[in-house]
This record gives sequence, structure tokens and C-alpha cells, in this order.
Amino acid sequence: MSTWTFTQTGEGPALVILHGIFGDRNNWKTVAQKIPGHTLYYVDLPGHGETPSPKSWALADLARDGWAWMEANRIDHPILLGHSWGGKIAWEMALQRPDSVRALIIGDIGPLTTPIEILRIGTILNQAAAQNERDGVKAVLLQHFPPNLAGFFLKSWKGGERAWVFDLPAFIQHAETLRQGLPPGRIYPGPTLQIWGKNSEYPTPEALEASRPFFPQLTTAFVEGAGHWFHAENPQRTLEIVTDFIHKL
Repeated sequence: MSTWTFTQTGEGPALVILHGIFGDRNNWKTVAQKIPGHTLYYVDLPGHGETPSPKSWALADLARDGWAWMEANRIDHPILLGHSWGGKIAWEMALQRPDSVRALIIGDIGPLTTPIEILRIGTILNQAAAQNERDGVKAVLLQHFPPNLAGFFLKSWKGGERAWVFDLPAFIQHAETLRQGLPPGRIYPGPTLQIWGKNSEYPTPEALEASRPFFPQLTTAFVEGAGHWFHAENPQRTLEIVTDFIHKL
């Protein structure tokens, strides 16, 4: 039985929310809690928050873990919403069992090798955590990241032996596995929304082109004035895009 930790709120059809790497189940609450008429499942993905690291970081194995978790919790025919690495897991889950997913929402990620520099970010986070106090950690983060991204990371700092709420040593060890792309040749035929941050580096022409063959019903949307973490930078516009898509299902 999968041991993914989650918070459940609301009533109605299931909406499962999978955060990105370096995050936790609270990342999407500002947006998702305003989506009406659904049972919301906020998940701590493996190696994040209160969910332990997995035996395998391979995307296909993580997706199978996701289905085991859903079966254990009797979650049926959900909308899957995944951001970044969580988007890849949601994507793979939909490809594995296309008839079991009502709709798919993918946030700022394509099927190619993920451009995020896990090793570089990991080095910075280790340097920050060595400060052992919040102001010092914040100062190091601000040396390397814009304020909104530094604040995003700071929310995950807790100090102590495991300074972050995520398993940073495992991310560094398995960096290349975490960055791997999705094998082509499969499709998810259901309604699909791919949201990109307008200022993000992720929606390259190659990523946009590579996404299309997977999704016969693909809709693409851009969040103005936001980068990769668009749901934190422009939550109101993100909410409008997501609720409009769900309303049309």
C-alpha cells in the first residue's frame, strides 16, 4: 500500500493535486481551496513533507505508486493537477491508465528532460541550511534567487538534522532520474490543459511541440506576469484558467 501523506477537503468529484520538486502539499492551497464543488486531495509526493522517499525515483514507478495510493483511498476517476515534477507524475499516471482519469491539468512542464538544475539548487540549499537560523538562511537564498523564489524555498526550511521538509540528499543523488523525460508513443485522449508561466524558461518551442502528440484534446494557456511558479506569482489568474477549464468538462 502506498503511503503518500495527504490532506482532504471539500465535497464532490475528486481533484488530486501534485506539487513540484522542492515543494509540499500546501503549495497549491491558495488557488485550489477556491475551486468549488470538488473533493480536493493535497498530496505530499515521495521525499517531500511527511511522505517518505520511494524505493525507486523512476517516473513510471512513481506513477504506479500514485495509482496504489488512489486505490487505497478509494479515489475514483479524478481530475489530476500536477505542477512541474508533479506534472510529469500526473502525466505518466494518465498515460498508464487513460480511462481512469477524468481530465488532466499540467503546470509548466513538457515531456522532455526537465531543465531544472537540481544539483546547483541543491548546493545553494545546503549552503543556506548551514546558517542554522532563519535570517541567515533567508540571506543566502536572496543572494541566489529572486525574492518570490527565495520565499518559496524558505517555507520549506525547518532546521535541525534534516533542515528541509524534502529529502535534499536524495534529490542530489537521483538528480538525473528526476529530470528524465516521458517516453513518446502513448496518448491520453481526455480533456487536457497545459498551463505555462509567460515568463518561464520551460515553455520552449521544443517542449510545446513535443507535448502535442500526447494529447488529442490539448488546450494551452499562459499566465501573464509569472514564471515557473505561476500559481504563487499570479494565483488569481491561475484560478481563473483552472476553473474555466473544469467548468467546461
